[in-house]
Amino acid sequence: MMVEAKKIAFQDRYELLGDPEYIDFDLEKLFAVESINSRRSRIDMSKANTSAVRYNQEGSDTTYFLTADRDGNAVSWIQSVFHGFGASWAIPGTGIIMNNRLTGFSLDPKSPNFIAPGRRPAHTLNAWIATHSDGSLAHVGGTPGANIQVQTNFQLITNAIDLSLLPQENAEAPRWQHLNGPSYSDAEENFDGVLQIEGRVSQEILTELRNRGHEVQELPPFGHGSSVQLLSTTESGSFVLGSDPRTEGQAAGF
Repeated sequence: MMVEAKKIAFQDRYELLGDPEYIDFDLEKLFAVESINSRRSRIDMSKANTSAVRYNQEGSDTTYFLTADRDGNAVSWIQSVFHGFGASWAIPGTGIIMNNRLTGFSLDPKSPNFIAPGRRPAHTLNAWIATHSDGSLAHVGGTPGANIQVQTNFQLITNAIDLSLLPQENAEAPRWQHLNGPSYSDAEENFDGVLQIEGRVSQEILTELRNRGHEVQELPPFGHGSSVQLLSTTESGSFVLGSDPRTEGQAAGF
């Protein structure tokens, strides 16, 4: 279900996402019940949607960290240079490295993400904080990973809220990623996608997914392209932390 929802969301992203100061777009209409129901009706639990999906360009060279203090203030922080070519210039005296996220623009004049002076490009960066209904801190998380980012965060939030996994359990849990095509390919190309899953899941699950029409590739046990860092709060207000074993990282408190 999550993979099929991802396909629909990524198609929406390609067709709708652009600088909101330059496009006529109603976010409330997109999230309205009628809109959500129309998209939900396109998910068939008996078979995979194998229609070709157009996609935005991906990036690389991203880092993520989070931090929180004893008062419940938290920061979820992500930064990306994108592609190395044309980037990596530092602003003198600041330590701030420039990026070349302008390569995330589309060259299609019909695209809401069409390149133009003064516009901000669509990009893959997303970092999140979840709060309780009273506004107090509940969860913090994020990861590098280009177009895999939002798919990973989708799984992390579901694991934390619906399955009550602790941060380290969540960071180590088997993970999937649905790829629309080779990284950095022409954004005008169409791909029906491949579903990659870490090999720690049962073969019965992989076989069933193939039977429903997914093109499944088995990844190494910890071969998913994410580098997750997580924090959750307890009822007493203390923090529980987790760091992804797939990459360099550390969870620490003091």
